[in-house]
Amino acid sequence: MGASSSNRARAVLAVALAALAAFGAFLLLAWVLERSPVARATDGPGFCGICHPMSQATVSYLNSAHSGQASCNSCHLPRGMLDGAAGKVYEGLRDFAKFTLGLTPEPPEATTWTLETARMNCLACHSNVMANPTVPWTDPRAYDCLRCHRRTPHGE
Repeated sequence: MGASSSNRARAVLAVALAALAAFGAFLLLAWVLERSPVARATDGPGFCGICHPMSQATVSYLNSAHSGQASCNSCHLPRGMLDGAAGKVYEGLRDFAKFTLGLTPEPPEATTWTLETARMNCLACHSNVMANPTVPWTDPRAYDCLRCHRRTPHGE
């Protein structure tokens, strides 16, 4: 009975250590994808333009008020280290698969997830503007920034 309890304790400890190691690896990956030099290198028109037809969007971005204030990921990915890393992996793999298979539309089409992410990021950065909106909405979830500002910063 003593050996069985000892083996069980070792097995539980091994599982706990493996779970802790996996969690640590996930946090390291999240940091690499969101906060490291790798993250900065993969957050701009030069990187995004490898797959996306970006010349017009890049020019409009560089001439907009967002240039130097917000990066591609500031608008196009969720905020927060874990959510941002998960979004970068999801969007990156999806875009890579579409590009590799020749399924990338020109210009790229925004998904519902992408539009909602951009809307939430607009509200996060521009909360001061939304305190006194020119459009009298009472429910913040109803704010559809891109309805009026669709060409900001990617004008035609």
